[in-house]
Amino acid sequence: MSELRNCTAFYIITYAECVDTDNDWKELSARGKKAVDAVEEVLKDVHFDAFYSSPALQAIRTVSPIAFSRGIGVEVVHDFCTQRLLNSQMCTRCEFCKMSWEEVVQRLQDDADFREAQERCVGVLTAICRKFRDRSVLLGTHFTILTLLFDKFMPDFRDFEANGQIEPHLVKFEFRSDEFIKFELLEWSF
Repeated sequence: MSELRNCTAFYIITYAECVDTDNDWKELSARGKKAVDAVEEVLKDVHFDAFYSSPALQAIRTVSPIAFSRGIGVEVVHDFCTQRLLNSQMCTRCEFCKMSWEEVVQRLQDDADFREAQERCVGVLTAICRKFRDRSVLLGTHFTILTLLFDKFMPDFRDFEANGQIEPHLVKFEFRSDEFIKFELLEWSF
């Protein structure tokens, strides 16, 4: 992967497969750990200046091995979390996690809480973009948050499965100043 000039690159990874213990997904499964190793191999030539994660332990555990292999810590971004959105009482955690792409997009169109979450996430990206202008950052988060970002920057993009993507999803957004300019799905395999 070539390094960018005059662009900020956000590599965004959704959390890897976790062990399901009463809907409290925190530990990565053996398959999830292998997936993180495979993603790290794909990203081995990318120089990252910072690593961020939502506060969800599964997201932190997905990003941390990649960050630590480079001698950099992971900064937790509390606004990049679905849990804060769930406090709005619009649905339960389980319901939210099982929503399809189309259901999330529909909620965005119909629900002020989703729009507020999208604005919050875009605000986080904008702040990081300004702090790390013309550099590369890896951000670990949830699929739903990624959906909110796609709806903002790539409203015609719909479904990872239709594009052959497997979990964890790995994408790259590029910005020039605060303007979105490009998107790329990054492929990886075991």
